[in-house]
Amino acid sequence: MSNNVPAIAFFELTNVEAGLSLETLSHATGIDGASLQPALQTLKRHDVIEEVEGRYRITVELFRRWVVQFSDQ
Repeated sequence: MSNNVPAIAFFELTNVEAGLSLETLSHATGIDGASLQPALQTLKRHDVIEEVEGRYRITVELFRRWVVQFSDQ
């Protein structure tokens, strides 16, 4: 598993305010769900993302917007 999995998953999540299911996130990143799970758990443990009704999303909206703006530069 690549060391970039958490970053790849995180940046994919910045594009969707409502969050993404594991299946959708896996399809969007090209990373299988089993490899994504540890990365998502790490991001959850650090309160960067949350899982609500099976969808993962960035916890703080202002932070999500900042990442989107920063990544467009």
